[in-house]
Amino acid sequence: MENSKENSSLNLPEPQFVSLKQSLEDSLAKFYSAPACYTGMVPDDSSQKDKENKENCVIKNETTKPMCAVPFRVLPSARYKLNTYSKKVFVGGLPPDISADEISTQFSSFGNHKVDWPHKTQLDLFPPKGYAFLLFAHEESIHRLLEACEEDDKKYFFQVSSVSIKNKKVQVRPWLLDYCDCFLKPSEPLDPRKTVFVGGVPRLLKAQELAKIMNVNFDFVCYAGIDVDPWLKYPKGSARVCFCNQESYIKALQTRFVLLKTTEINKQVELKPFVLCNQSCDMCCINFDSKAPIKESIYFCSNVSCLKYFCVNCWSISHAVTKHRPIVINQSTTVTQQVERVPPFQVRNY
Repeated sequence: MENSKENSSLNLPEPQFVSLKQSLEDSLAKFYSAPACYTGMVPDDSSQKDKENKENCVIKNETTKPMCAVPFRVLPSARYKLNTYSKKVFVGGLPPDISADEISTQFSSFGNHKVDWPHKTQLDLFPPKGYAFLLFAHEESIHRLLEACEEDDKKYFFQVSSVSIKNKKVQVRPWLLDYCDCFLKPSEPLDPRKTVFVGGVPRLLKAQELAKIMNVNFDFVCYAGIDVDPWLKYPKGSARVCFCNQESYIKALQTRFVLLKTTEINKQVELKPFVLCNQSCDMCCINFDSKAPIKESIYFCSNVSCLKYFCVNCWSISHAVTKHRPIVINQSTTVTQQVERVPPFQVRNY
C-alpha cells in the first residue's frame, strides 16, 4: 500500500519501482556514511599554533591518501543522527611509563589518529602529567571509541596497559560541539561592543555553564561562546560573553575577575574587553569631514569611561592629559583576541 502511494506520481510497474527505490536508498546511505573532506587553505595571518593544528589534523597512512580536516556542520542535518564531536579527545589517568607508540597501538582499532600532549617535542618519551590527546582523522572514530568505553556517571573509561600496569582504566573525555555556544536570549543581536573576553578558561567548561555563571554575577547575558581551534574544533582556553545592555557589560569590566565554579572546576579568571581589528577611529567618525578620510584605528582604550577605538592622531588629542593605557591593535596578527569562529556579530563602525 505504501509503495502504491509513492508510485502514484511515477506510474511505474511495481517491480521496477521497488528496484528504483532500493537503488536510491542505497545511494543515500553510501553518501551519508562517507567521510566529508575539506581542503581549505591556511589563511596567511594564521598563527603558528593554528598551522600546527592543521598539520596534526591531516593524518597520513601508508595505504591511504592524506585525510583532511572536516569542517563544522558541512553535511546535512540528517548526517548527524548521533552527537557531533571534536576530533580531538582527552585521555587522562594514563600509566606513567606508557609511551606514545603504546598508546597509539591500543587505540588503533578505532581509526587513523595521532597521539599528542603539551610540549611533546621537548624530548618527552612519556606523557609527563599522565594525560594525552588523541587526534583522529574522522569523527566516526570518536563514536566507535565511545561505544567501546565503559560509561559510569556520564563519564567514559577505557582500559589500557603498559609494562608495569595492566588493564588500567583511563578516562576518555570527548568534546561535544554543542558545548561551544549558548544563547540565553536568541532574539537579542550580538554586539562586540558589549562583549567581554575571558582568558584562562578550563577546557572542561561548557558554554552553558559559563553563561549561567556570568548571568548570575552580572545579569542580562545573551550569549556565551567557547573559542575552539579552526581545525580540530577543540577548546583553546578562552571564551567570549556578550551582554544585552551596556550596564551589565560595564559591571563585568569593573569587577574584572569572576570565579568559575562547577562540580569539577574552581578557578578565577580575568575579564577584558573584546577588541576587534579593522575598526574605524571613533573620533574620526564623530568629527567627520568630507575632506579628511576616516582613519583605521590603531588603539583601543579599555578604560570603562572610554571604550573607544582611536587612530594615532585622535589618541594624542583626546588622551593628552589622561592616564589611560591603550591596547595596541596589531592588524597583521590576532593579538586583540580575535578568534576563527566568531558568532554573527552585527559589526558596524561608530
